[in-house]
Amino acid sequence: MPVPPLATRYAPALLTALAYVLTGQMALWLAAHPGYAAPLYPAAGVALASVLVYGRAALPGVALGSLIVAAVLSDPHGLQPGAALAGAVLIAAGATAQAAAGAWLMRRKLSGPGSLAEPRDALGLCLWGAAVACLVNATVAGFSLWAVNGVPATGALYAALTWWSGDALGVLIGTPIVLTVIGRPRELWVPRRLTVALPLLVVTTVLTLAMLTVAGGDWRRGLGVFERDASQAADALESGLRAPVYALEATRSLFIGSEQVTQAEMQAASEVWLRPPSDLLAVGFSRRVAKAQLAPFEAEAQADGMPGYRVFERADAAPGLTAGDDDVVAIRHILPLEPNRRALGVNTLSIPAARAAIGRATLGDAPAASAGFVLTQESGGDETGVVIYRAVYESTATPEPARRRAALRGVAFVTLRMGPVVRGLLAHMPAYLQWCLVDTDPAAPRR
Repeated sequence: MPVPPLATRYAPALLTALAYVLTGQMALWLAAHPGYAAPLYPAAGVALASVLVYGRAALPGVALGSLIVAAVLSDPHGLQPGAALAGAVLIAAGATAQAAAGAWLMRRKLSGPGSLAEPRDALGLCLWGAAVACLVNATVAGFSLWAVNGVPATGALYAALTWWSGDALGVLIGTPIVLTVIGRPRELWVPRRLTVALPLLVVTTVLTLAMLTVAGGDWRRGLGVFERDASQAADALESGLRAPVYALEATRSLFIGSEQVTQAEMQAASEVWLRPPSDLLAVGFSRRVAKAQLAPFEAEAQADGMPGYRVFERADAAPGLTAGDDDVVAIRHILPLEPNRRALGVNTLSIPAARAAIGRATLGDAPAASAGFVLTQESGGDETGVVIYRAVYESTATPEPARRRAALRGVAFVTLRMGPVVRGLLAHMPAYLQWCLVDTDPAAPRR
C-alpha cells in the first residue's frame, strides 16, 4: 500500500491549526477584560468538525492552533514567560481532549454523527458535542487560571463558566458551518451552504455585533467607575496632604512671632499637629548660623535642655558640598524628640535634596518640598522621606527677592515618610486600585 505524500498526510492538521488560529483570534476581540474567556468561541466548533471528519489526524492541529492562540495571541496578564507558557500548554491540552471527547461521544451516541441528517443528531450535537464535551476545557482552563495565573477561586469559576458557554455556543454555530466546507459525504453538505451555513453566519454576525455593543457599554461604564474612584482617591490624597502644610505654616508663625523660641514652647505648639492620627514624622525648625558662631549656638541649645547638642554634617555628604559655605542651617528644634534625636543638629545644607529645597523656599517665599532621600533619623532603614520647608526671615516683612538669602533666619519644616502617608490616606479606596508615587523630576535621587 503506497504511503501518502507528506502534504496529504499533514494537511488536515495544518488546515485545522490555521482555521483554529483565525477563528480564535477573532473570538478574542469579544473577550471582556481581563479577557480570560470569550462569550462566543467558534474555534471549538472548528476543532470538533475537523476531528469528526479527519479523526485523530486533526488532533495535532487542534493542539497547535490552541497553543498559538493561548500563548501568542492572548494577553499574558503580567505573568512570567514560564508561567504563561505552562498555562497555554494546559489550555491546549484541554482543547485537544475536548475535541476528541466530543467526537467520541457523537460517534457513540448518534447514528449519523458526520451528517447530522436527523433531528435526533442535531439534538445530540447540542447535548454531547456542546453541553457535555465543552466541560472538559472549561474545567482545565479554570484550574489553569487558578493554579498558574493566580486568579482567585471565584474569578476562576466565573471564567470557567464563561469558557464553557463560549465553547458550547461556538460548537453549535461553528461545527455546522465548517462541516459545509469539509463534511462528508460532500453531496449532502455542499447544498447546505445556503440553507445552513449562510443563516448561521448571519446569526453569528448579528450576535457578534450585539456582544461588541454590550462589551463597549460595559467598558465605558467600567471606565466611568474607574475615573470616579481614581478622582476620589486623588482628592483624598490632596486633602490629606494639606494638613502637613497647615502644620508648617503654624510652626513658621511661631518663629515669626518670637525670636527666642524655647524647646518647651516648641513642644507645646507642635503637640496638636503630632497627635494621632497624624502622619507627620517630625515638626521642627532649622537655624541659620555663621560657622564662626557655632560654639555659642551649641551652648545655647545645651542650656535649653538639650545636653550634648552639637552641629554636624551628614556622614554621606558629598565631598566639598559645604566647604565654601559661611553658614550652616542646623536643626535646632525637632519634635517628637526621641524618634528624631539622630537628626538633631544636622546641617541640612549637607544633604543635597534638602539644600536644593531650602534654596527654593528662601528665594520663592513659599513652601518647597525636597526630593525623596533617606532621612538622618533613619537607623538602618531605607524608607524614603520628604521634608517641606518654609523660610523665616530676620524681619517680619518678607524682604525683596534680592535680599532674601542674606535675610534668612532659618527654615521651619515638617517631615513625612511618603509611603506610610499615602497608604494611610488611601486606606479606604477600592481594592482594585493601586497607586505608585513618582517624583516627576528626572534628576531626583530617589524617584
